[in-house]
Amino acid sequence: VHDFAIRCPMKEKKYTHECASHVIKSLGLDLDKINKCVGDPEADEENPILKAEQDAQIGHGKRGDVTILPTLVVNNRQYRGKLDKGAVLKAICSGFEETTEPAICLSEGMFMFKQMSVWRTTEVAGSTRLITSLHARIPSAGVFVSALLSKV
Repeated sequence: VHDFAIRCPMKEKKYTHECASHVIKSLGLDLDKINKCVGDPEADEENPILKAEQDAQIGHGKRGDVTILPTLVVNNRQYRGKLDKGAVLKAICSGFEETTEPAICLSEGMFMFKQMSVWRTTEVAGSTRLITSLHARIPSAGVFVSALLSKV
């Protein structure tokens, strides 16, 4: 997916069948197998593989479907689109009862968090670096990380 975004950006109108085929081949993937799986993109018919994937994403719980990426679920609520680090932290902190929240959720902790430059990417690896950095820099981060992971 990352290679498609770089080599065949839609904003530059470069996402074409030819560009996609070139990326697939450059990754060493079998283009015939992928074409068989995808089917004819011009056909007006249901793709059984895509239908199964969409059915698997239908939310059977209270929080609803995750169909827009990125989507983050915190305390059973969805946050979608461009995710601001401060808003995500506030959402996480809102799940704690008063007097049980970690220091980072208190006003002083929120200020410290804003001063840190640990959240540099929205990638999963970036989130891992954030948690690792929080754990290393904040005295009560062990409690924070444990609570965060229990909410996932």
